[in-house]
Amino acid sequence: AFYKKFPNVEMQGLLSYLVRRLEQGEILELGVFRTLLKTAGSYGFADCESTAGLSETQLDGRAGSQQLKRETSDFGIVEKFNRKASIKLRSVLQDHDVGVVILILLSQIRTRIIYEIGNSTPKHIKLIGSRYDSCQMVLSVLIDFLTDTTEDQNASSGSISCYASALPELSELHQSFSVEPS
Repeated sequence: AFYKKFPNVEMQGLLSYLVRRLEQGEILELGVFRTLLKTAGSYGFADCESTAGLSETQLDGRAGSQQLKRETSDFGIVEKFNRKASIKLRSVLQDHDVGVVILILLSQIRTRIIYEIGNSTPKHIKLIGSRYDSCQMVLSVLIDFLTDTTEDQNASSGSISCYASALPELSELHQSFSVEPS
């Protein structure tokens, strides 16, 4: 809520810290990043732990545009969001391709969670599933946020073109970054 209320506060330090932690393979800080996307990025509607409790209308709304997702997620209650905070967060993530770096790191960690074999005691399946789901949710929300075109003023420098230009080719992702193409 802090960055939603004060969008001009520097976010680069927080994102740099997050990138360093992800490079170390730590995902405990994903909760902070997820909250940042929810509040400052106005993606609170994307926070659903389970779709089992959603009505048919809400499930149908999840297949639509961002506006439809916002309207159907909280039973018709559309939370006001700070457009300036959302634009600021998107520009910080697009600056120096920080958003794409986080996407690549999350993809690498997501794969490591399942196949990680260490000297420590065996991990419980619920812990592995919870960590994987957390990575997948943040990954999905971040992709949606980076490719959201609702705030684009002109199509030539829009979110999708910025995201596409920053993303390496599929072969490079697989060979250089060990990201599975699936």
